Amino acid sequence: MDGESRLRFNASHSGNVGVYAFALGCDLGIDVEQVRALDDRQSIASRFFCRDEATQVTLLQGHDLRSAFFRCCTRKEAYIKAVGGGLSMALDSFQATLRGEDPVRFVRIGGDTQEAAR
Repeated sequence: MDGESRLRFNASHSGNVGVYAFALGCDLGIDVEQVRALDDRQSIASRFFCRDEATQVTLLQGHDLRSAFFRCCTRKEAYIKAVGGGLSMALDSFQATLRGEDPVRFVRIGGDTQEAAR
């Protein structure tokens, strides 16, 4: 062994919930967000999400909008934590599903659907 531990971990917390994840030999990222009212969801989505995600958020109303917004946020943050991109990584450089009826997956990473499928 090269002296580097194979153990990887990640943590997230929001409101009264904390989540910890551990893995051996692979990087991982997790995120949890308390679903709450935000007055500027639309402007945040327009500014930070990719165009297709922001459009989907714009079309939703009420609870569906709130849930989809936070679903998108958590998927994006978990990804950048897993790849070590940190907040310097552009959130609009990849697209995740955000509607509850859609399977959890990436649609595009860097404009590449094949990379997202991997």
